[in-house]
Amino acid sequence: MTLRYDTTETGKLVDAATWLDELDEVQRELAISPTVPDATAQRLWRVLVEVPTTPDELQGMDPYLAQAFLGGAIESLRALHEDDRRAQRRTLRVGVEQLRQALRDVVADEDVTPDQPAGALARWLVDSLRVSVGDLSRLVGVSPRTLHRWMEDDTVEPSSKDGARLATVARVANQLRHVFTGPGVIGWFERPSAALDGDTPQALLDDPVRYPDVLAAARRYRSMVAA
Repeated sequence: MTLRYDTTETGKLVDAATWLDELDEVQRELAISPTVPDATAQRLWRVLVEVPTTPDELQGMDPYLAQAFLGGAIESLRALHEDDRRAQRRTLRVGVEQLRQALRDVVADEDVTPDQPAGALARWLVDSLRVSVGDLSRLVGVSPRTLHRWMEDDTVEPSSKDGARLATVARVANQLRHVFTGPGVIGWFERPSAALDGDTPQALLDDPVRYPDVLAAARRYRSMVAA
């Protein structure tokens, strides 16, 4: 599934991955130039005039990512109006990187969505992380036998609570697999996190209200490592 956003002004449906490709190229051009080339500024401007900026346009995006995305867009627009060309380049690289990180996470989220069958999510986790069903079942909070049953039969549906926990584990793993091995992802869940006030992410999986906090902590960690 490809996530697309309707840009109301132009009536076009734009693929988030297309914007990401454009921003990747902008950042490459900025890296080799002491100032902002006119062609690079124009390339960025074409992206900025199309990106969603209203709540209705951003309703399909995770709120944390939407905030980061808009912050990067505002920083980039501010930089384009900077008179000092060298200062403009520095500020622009910060704004563009913030945009890139938000869009990268949007594209990554397309691989794992809560509406997928539990079996598909469980199989994806085992295949992507290359960890045992036992390790994974402890994170998901069910027995290995139950997890096996989900993996073997997509018609078997978990309770809403178990399904939400499985989907959260999958979305977090989808972020962290880019910076950790599979066992490293499991280890992240087990270590206390400053972003979670010293709690372990695994402990917070017992409270569905904290799922957005766990996902946000994983995204911040990935962005910190990538920076």
